[in-house]
Amino acid sequence: MGPPDKPVERRTASSGEWDSTAKMIAGLKTPSIASMTPEQKAEWKRHCWATDSEWKLLKSRYLSKIDAWASQNLQDAAKDGVAFYPFGGPDAATLLAVYPSAQEYIMIGLEPAGKLPDSIDGYTPEYWSGVRQSLRSAVALGFFKTEEMEEDFSGEGVGGITPVLLLYIARSGFTVEDVVAVRVSPRGGLVAAPDAPPVKREVRGVTIFFSDESGRQRKLTYLGLNLSDTVKKRPEAMRFLEQLHAVKTLLKSASYLMHKSYFSTIRRVILAQSDVVVEDDSGIPFRFFHENEWDVRLFGSYSEPIKLFSDWQQDDLKDAYASPGIQPLGFGFGYRFKPDTSNLLLARRKSH
Repeated sequence: MGPPDKPVERRTASSGEWDSTAKMIAGLKTPSIASMTPEQKAEWKRHCWATDSEWKLLKSRYLSKIDAWASQNLQDAAKDGVAFYPFGGPDAATLLAVYPSAQEYIMIGLEPAGKLPDSIDGYTPEYWSGVRQSLRSAVALGFFKTEEMEEDFSGEGVGGITPVLLLYIARSGFTVEDVVAVRVSPRGGLVAAPDAPPVKREVRGVTIFFSDESGRQRKLTYLGLNLSDTVKKRPEAMRFLEQLHAVKTLLKSASYLMHKSYFSTIRRVILAQSDVVVEDDSGIPFRFFHENEWDVRLFGSYSEPIKLFSDWQQDDLKDAYASPGIQPLGFGFGYRFKPDTSNLLLARRKSH
């Protein structure tokens, strides 16, 4: 396979340019707007007001409550480790809230990572409205709708996931240090992607380097990859997934895909490579968390899936929720976004 992969690294010391760009996209004060036209500035100011309002709503409805739950029940489960979020689209905000102290974050979705405009001229009024449009379901319901993502993150929309990832990282209080286009090598490692169209079936994405208030360095990688069982035909993708070790996994609003036979590969990978799994009922079916392998705690309430996914009723999970001592959840999580109807499962691998 040739020489060993060279790990993806920050290319230079931070000049502040990426952080300024991230803050601009997030609707936060930044010198990046100095060279905007009056029309661009006017629309960006509207973007600031709307994004600030939407972020405060998202925090109050979901993120602050998830953060409080995680601090009480996960006890820094992913401290200095890797947090893994397949099927999450651009929902970095929830991942950062559930596993706030991870060193590395890995997200996988169908949508392309895309890239940002090449110059300030590309941040048109339509661009700002496109960014806000892509957030509408996340703010109202706490999750991204698949059919909306197909439109919002196409070439006609904001062009990919990266702007929303930067918005969430900046709004979460982090400093963005660098943004690097990446690909999965034949060995299954992450390497910098060339500035050229991808070769056939190449898995590409983006790595965002950022730091917290203490200066601690972190990174988040998003990859565009179909995780159905066709992934077995992509050796480099399988090597990447199987090299994950002791990850802390999040599954939320996952369309009940892993209830289906043709998503058995990623289900197997998660169960084999995870130390902790946090999910709603749309993730891995309850029956796969065997008592001899997992300690499972249930939160909230469960009766049945929403109508769209009514075929995926879990009677064994319903019976488990009928047991005494189920703790309340107190916030919306997943498709049942109302606090009194949401469910959450926390599974920890037993030590042997």
